Amino acid sequence: MLDKNQIPQLRNPGLFKGWKRRYIVLLALLTIFNIIQAYSLVRRVNNGSTDFTVFYNTGVLLREGAGPDIYAGKDQSTEWLRTIPPFGQWLLHPLTALSARGAAAVWSALNLAMLGLGLVWLSRAFERLDAKRRLMSRVTPIICLVMLALAPGSIQVGQYSVLFVACWILYLRLRCSRYSKFAEAALAIPAAVKLYPALMLAPTILRRKWLRCASFAGCIVVATVLPTLTYGKRTFELTQSFWNNAIVSSSGRIAESQQAQSVNDQGIDSIALRYLTDGQPIQRQFPMLPHAALRTDTVLKLVNITRLAILLISAVVGMRYLRRRRRRRPLWDTVVLMSLFCAALYLILPGAKSRYAIYELFAFIPLVCRAFVCGRMGKKTQERIWLTTAAVLLLLVATFLPATPRAFGLGFSGIAGLWTINVVLIYQWSRRNPYSPSLIRYE
Repeated sequence: MLDKNQIPQLRNPGLFKGWKRRYIVLLALLTIFNIIQAYSLVRRVNNGSTDFTVFYNTGVLLREGAGPDIYAGKDQSTEWLRTIPPFGQWLLHPLTALSARGAAAVWSALNLAMLGLGLVWLSRAFERLDAKRRLMSRVTPIICLVMLALAPGSIQVGQYSVLFVACWILYLRLRCSRYSKFAEAALAIPAAVKLYPALMLAPTILRRKWLRCASFAGCIVVATVLPTLTYGKRTFELTQSFWNNAIVSSSGRIAESQQAQSVNDQGIDSIALRYLTDGQPIQRQFPMLPHAALRTDTVLKLVNITRLAILLISAVVGMRYLRRRRRRRPLWDTVVLMSLFCAALYLILPGAKSRYAIYELFAFIPLVCRAFVCGRMGKKTQERIWLTTAAVLLLLVATFLPATPRAFGLGFSGIAGLWTINVVLIYQWSRRNPYSPSLIRYE
């Protein structure tokens, strides 16, 4: 017969049950920091210094009947390009009925709520990976803290990045539920707002789940059509104008990112141009910056070849991992592939900067898992090394750096290092079980 003192141990352990006190303190501090950044967005939205200012102003113009020419110009208050397609603007359409500050306040609250939901969904998914709460229960607090540490850059300017990552986490949560057949719908939302998040469908493609790929494509079509409920016949003209002006145009968003002095100072294009071309303004600003004298178009071609190589290497490592695994672990396989392709996505992104840093959330999972496995095996020194590596990469990816180190691409080294470590670890795991069955129990 059970003792009364044992009864509470049989209940649901709760989200933060078992967290060490230092994790709780860091959680509180990071939560406060994110709230401060949300307040900063509300305070600055009228000053024309946030991305949300552009989103809001564009939404107001569309509400007033603006046509496709809207994507050919720039936002008047910021002089920034309009880079969100009709579906992304449609998501914010209800907020255009409010004042700029009121809309920013609601958007900030929604971002904070999505962060909270993301923590819950991630924890629940990790519980499925670790039924005995032996390893992943230790990983969960670190990854949750990483998420909160990477989010402020997005929240401060009102970007969609938190929404995207919340959708990726929702996808993982649905994958381990009875609603798994609808999981790809969560991935379709980010892909419909900005094209590049479609790369997160790679785990589904590598696992050859073609029916799920078809459902993803169907969701993309639905997302393309939905804005017609608000914008009517203008929707398709707006979509075409967005593609021509923001994507294809030589003065569009992608072309703007392909400059050495781009504000997207951690992108692969801008870093390559700084070191491989001559006569750039940033080289006059930092005369000690070493550089070659290749042609700009040559460098951009080399960068695109590098992008293809990164994707190819990621795909080969992912396929090798799936082919050589010893037993079926569908949920863990999904986490591994999401980690790999999150790292690849951010590395090839033209406009990598702090507001998108939260994209790297899953890329930290293999590092932290490796650290705690070393700890379980009594290799405390290796555990500290891996955790320190994760902390340093976190600082580099989040670009908490002065202007000069950023100009030299120190932040980009963190992005490249994170992808490289993911490739190496996952390649190693394709040859043997990453963890002993005594440390972790898979679904």
